[in-house]
This record gives sequence, structure tokens and C-alpha cells, in this order.
Amino acid sequence: MSRFMRVAAALIIALSLCISPVFAAADIVSPVAGSVVESDSLLVSVKVTGAEKVDITVYRVYYESSPAVYETTVAAIGPSEGDLDISSGGALEVSGAAISTEPALEENAPAGGSPSQSSSGGNAEGEAQSETITILVKEAEYSPVDAEDLTAEDLEKIAAGNSLDEDGMPVTLSDGSVMPKYSDRVYASTVRYTNESEIGFYTKQLSSVKPGLYKVTVKSSSGTTSCYAAVKEKQAEPEKSNIFTTQKSGALQFLRNVLRSLFR
Repeated sequence: MSRFMRVAAALIIALSLCISPVFAAADIVSPVAGSVVESDSLLVSVKVTGAEKVDITVYRVYYESSPAVYETTVAAIGPSEGDLDISSGGALEVSGAAISTEPALEENAPAGGSPSQSSSGGNAEGEAQSETITILVKEAEYSPVDAEDLTAEDLEKIAAGNSLDEDGMPVTLSDGSVMPKYSDRVYASTVRYTNESEIGFYTKQLSSVKPGLYKVTVKSSSGTTSCYAAVKEKQAEPEKSNIFTTQKSGALQFLRNVLRSLFR
């Protein structure tokens, strides 16, 4: 850990101790919820009060760049096949193609029913029946979130996890785009931290962090706490002019001018 990060961690710990003596069993001190960081590193610090074991995980957040694709097929089942139970899985021959009858997830499926199949007709004994089967053709694709345009207000909306606002309209981000579906993927493996004193701190600096949206989650006996942080491209530091060299050059030029004026 660099000297600057060690000083920053020490200041965070000192401030958290001075601001308030009362915290939950586990509290995320850094990154601050909704923080926007322009850096290639991320400081993770968790304050734990009392004897407690906590699990700390850092995720990188992805968004749904391409939704899943489903196909619905209607299969006829003859009277002699009336005892076929497709709800238990297996394969069903339809138009010469084998179709899996394993239950598939389908968004907006009616509550209380199977999202992958339904039957209609043929209720009378000996009559043909039909089954509607939903097949997952293509899984959803996810891409890393571009955090360059994210603001603290956007992070607050993402943390709320609501796709619709109070008026039932899609939640939009600061750039006017509709907030997409997000998916968390582990970036730094879960760490178990055990505190046996009155107050303890877990602190770790993640280096070589790529720009994007990150989520820190802490699980303790009192529940789960999470916060989001947007890491943006680290800006190049402007070149610092050497003020002493500038002053020295200016003084020499002044002396030259004085000497020239004397020997004219």
C-alpha cells in the first residue's frame, strides 16, 4: 500500500471513531456510498463493532446488453400419450425435432403457473391434448458498465434497485437513458474478517482497477450492507513547473539587463 493510501486509511479510521461512537455491527467506511472515484485503485475499509465475523466481497457490475430470446412451441399429445408427464423433464418429439421440456424461465410469466408450459383442450378422456412449451434459444448477454457518465444521483438510483419510478415510468439515468438490468460478478474473492475487540477495521487497497461500476457487499449476523462506487479513468496529472528554476532564470536575465545598461 502506498504512503498516500496508508495516510488516507488512517484518516478514515480516525474520522469514523470521532464522528459517532454508535455503528451497526458492520459498516462500510470506504468507498462512501455513491462515490465517484477517478483513480486506478479502490480502497475498501469496513468497520466492525464487537465480536463479529463478516464476509466482504467486491463485485464488478455488468448491464444487460442483449436480452434473452425465447421461442414458444405448441406440441400435440395424442390419446395414447395422455399419461406423458412433461413437467418432470425429458424430451418431446415435435415435427421431427427433440424439444427439452425442462422448465425454462420466462419474464412476465403468469403468477401461480409454470412459465415453461401450459395445456389447452382435450380435457375429456380420449381426446388429444396440446402443450405450450417455452424454449430458451439465446441467453442474455452482459457487458461491463461504462461509468464515465455516471453521477452520484445515478448511483443512488442503481442502489435503490427500482426499474420503475413512483409514476410507473422507467427510471432514467442522468444522460437520459433508461436504467438497464444489472448483474454482479465477483471481482475480488470473499474475505472472512473476524473482529474480537471492541472495534476493528478491515482495510484493503485494490490496485489496477479498471474503470467501471463496482459494488462492495458486507454480510454479518445483523444483515447485509452494500454500496456502489463508480471508478473513472484516472486523469493525467499536469506537469509542474519548477518555480525555483524559473526564478533563477528570471534573476539572471535581470542581471544581464543591468550590466548591459551600465556598459552602453
